[in-house]
Amino acid sequence: ADILSPIPEQIHLQFPQKAIQIACGRKHVLLLFEGGCVMSWGTGYFGQLGHGNDNSLEDPMMIAALTPQALGQRCVNISAGGNHSAVVTENGIGFMWGLNKSSQCGVNIKSDVITTPKPLDLKRANQLNGNKPVYVDKIVCGRNHSGFISTDKRIYTWGAIGFGRTG
Repeated sequence: ADILSPIPEQIHLQFPQKAIQIACGRKHVLLLFEGGCVMSWGTGYFGQLGHGNDNSLEDPMMIAALTPQALGQRCVNISAGGNHSAVVTENGIGFMWGLNKSSQCGVNIKSDVITTPKPLDLKRANQLNGNKPVYVDKIVCGRNHSGFISTDKRIYTWGAIGFGRTG
């Protein structure tokens, strides 16, 4: 059983950069730093921590695939869903990973679990945009669905369609 902690406690990290954004999923957490790095911890049963496996972590760990050195750009936005996760880079590219049973990760991979960050498949979005590239501004993850607002302020959703979740 989960132990409740009703009083906020400070997390002490041995990392020189300042945290600028936090996202909480069902049982996992993402943390974005001003330099564009992302850390994750919590339950990893569906790969939602982004470390290439389904291990769970009690302490925050840097997601190697999302460092500016690995991507060639910084992450600027994060989101955590039920059991999946997402980031947006400064160049408007979305990456997602974790539980994908309802295709909520929006990547062109037919797998129920994505254990490392993969780029969003924007082919359909580009077609709907007159075959012009679509860039991601902000991304959000629900429990079994996801969405983003493009840099030109259009809305895109995907994943589980029950209850009209994807519009």
